Amino acid sequence: MLRWLAWIVAFGLVSAVPLHAQPSAASRVGRTLTLDIVGPRSAASVASWLTRRLSSLAACRGEEDELDVVVALAIGPDGTLLSVEPGENPSASTAAASCIVHAMQSWRMTTRAASVTTASWSVRLAARHPPPGVTCYCFSWVHGDDFGSSCSTTLAGCEEEAEASMRDHTECGAGTSRAPRCPDEAVIGGARMERP
Repeated sequence: MLRWLAWIVAFGLVSAVPLHAQPSAASRVGRTLTLDIVGPRSAASVASWLTRRLSSLAACRGEEDELDVVVALAIGPDGTLLSVEPGENPSASTAAASCIVHAMQSWRMTTRAASVTTASWSVRLAARHPPPGVTCYCFSWVHGDDFGSSCSTTLAGCEEEAEASMRDHTECGAGTSRAPRCPDEAVIGGARMERP
């Protein structure tokens, strides 16, 4: 009796681990919500295989929001994917599902099984957020034929630089730069310059 209980507990732990313990590269892309298996392959082996491949689905993520996708697949006895199709889920993203179906066409399990295994895989893809920006306070200036814009990461720094420039200038305004620093550009003597 105790041996059977230990076997059931061990099987439960093995089945649960692949669904939650994902590598960091994969978890930045997405995570498995549900995985239903019919056939000889275990849920743990299929979940582990899908998790290892998750990072290759990075291009299927949405721009702003997380996306839920359902995919139905059939894995042949030799590990090849016999079919991959968008699963039935009206709330899932059809564009992301099509992207995943296309990306999975070449996937293959390296282990063999006695017969075909079918699976319904529900995965949540992380949003593809742009890198954090830097807030910049900038003013534009003119001095004869020369002109440009100067920026600072603080409003006080921008205003101080504007006053010290001794040139006609606009008021400091806030904006966001996707570069790791604020841009400073000018045209002086007809030549374009950028302050490092």
